[in-house]
Amino acid sequence: MPVLPCLWRRLRAALHLGGSATGREADEARAAERERIAADLHDGPLQCVIALQLRLAAAKTLCERDPAAALKELGELADLATEVVAELRSFLRTMQPPAVETTELGALAQRLVEVFAADTDLEVRFEPPGVPLSTTPETCLGIAQILREALTNVRKHARAGRVEVVLAKLADSAEISVEDNGVGFPFSGTMTLEELDRQDLGPRSIRQRVRSVRGELTLESRPGQGSRLAIRIPL
Repeated sequence: MPVLPCLWRRLRAALHLGGSATGREADEARAAERERIAADLHDGPLQCVIALQLRLAAAKTLCERDPAAALKELGELADLATEVVAELRSFLRTMQPPAVETTELGALAQRLVEVFAADTDLEVRFEPPGVPLSTTPETCLGIAQILREALTNVRKHARAGRVEVVLAKLADSAEISVEDNGVGFPFSGTMTLEELDRQDLGPRSIRQRVRSVRGELTLESRPGQGSRLAIRIPL
């Protein structure tokens, strides 16, 4: 399947919201999703394509002066083109709504973590709750989107070597946390969802999705040492 038409279809699907959100919430969520998609495109596939374009132009000039060196450069560019395709495919996977085949949170989270681990060179660990945790299909989809985006953000921005996902059963809720040993956020300490909103810190689309599942969010940042994102969802 051609990459660019597929990308466009998935971008449109990623911006579609169900009817449960209010008009204002839907508008805010779509705006946040557009910002996230634009940032991911700029930081990932677009940078790869620009690098390929610049090196192809240089190789064209080199052909006239040093054909042997140009041939060597073309070989390296073939490897770069392979990386560009891999980056685009990875981006497309993040655009596709996660498949939710179960309403049991432990199985859902474990599957998402396994998919993430197969697509990264980070050390990835998942700690299950030990007891079944079930909720509605709508809540499961929201949690899957939150978890996948949180893990993608770690891979793209945290510069971490390790990430741990923990799902725990609390009295009347479930808590899922994503902790890494990366660079952290530009603040020290712990902030709630409301505090993050006031200062416009942390991924806006995650904040919107936490609200959509009636959840609570805390973000702990240790600059230079890592961060921990925790979402608590009523059961």
